[in-house]
Amino acid sequence: MKTKDRIIDAAINFFNQFGIERVSLRQIAGSAGISHGNLAYHYKSKNEILHAIYTRMDTEMSDAVFPKGDHSLEHYHNLLKRISAFQKNYEFFYMDLLAIAREYPEVIERHRKTITKRSKEYDHLIKHFIGKGLVKAEKEAGFYKSLFHSIWVMSTFWLQQKKILGENHPLISSGSDIKHVWEILLPHLTYAGLKEYQTFVNTDIYELRPIQKMYLNQLN
Repeated sequence: MKTKDRIIDAAINFFNQFGIERVSLRQIAGSAGISHGNLAYHYKSKNEILHAIYTRMDTEMSDAVFPKGDHSLEHYHNLLKRISAFQKNYEFFYMDLLAIAREYPEVIERHRKTITKRSKEYDHLIKHFIGKGLVKAEKEAGFYKSLFHSIWVMSTFWLQQKKILGENHPLISSGSDIKHVWEILLPHLTYAGLKEYQTFVNTDIYELRPIQKMYLNQLN
């Protein structure tokens, strides 16, 4: 493994454990098995390391939302699982988002551009599902953009809610970020969409939450 990759792996591991503000470059160097001077040769500051991490993050999630080809709601469900796992791998970023916004504004500017890109991809995906008759037509312009924003806010800060409330809090233990996304989306699925959702939700999961059961009961 290249030295740069070892440094990035070590930084992610430490940031996830202790938070970005509590980790020093010397700690990262020690974990990567190199000297502080050798680390400085590759990355002169924590800011440069964070930019390198964000580049890796962006690469991992590129073309994830709307790859080529036909897509089902199960594709979107699998995407949600991929995003959830991705956020756990880079937990520090979502836990320390406000600190990063304050201390590393250039990274946040990159993140803003990513969100804009994801919003456009999501818009294409929704239109694709409307065309397939799985999602109801938009009754008011901009409705699904607002819906995407609600999903983004919920999923982005889900890990923070788990930390604040605790794993055993009923609001956390009875659900997951993926379940809550579907609770937002279910009212906007057509009958065909609900039928398709039923096919994979029953084979994949987990105990359904009341809202999920309510909408699936419409099929009976």
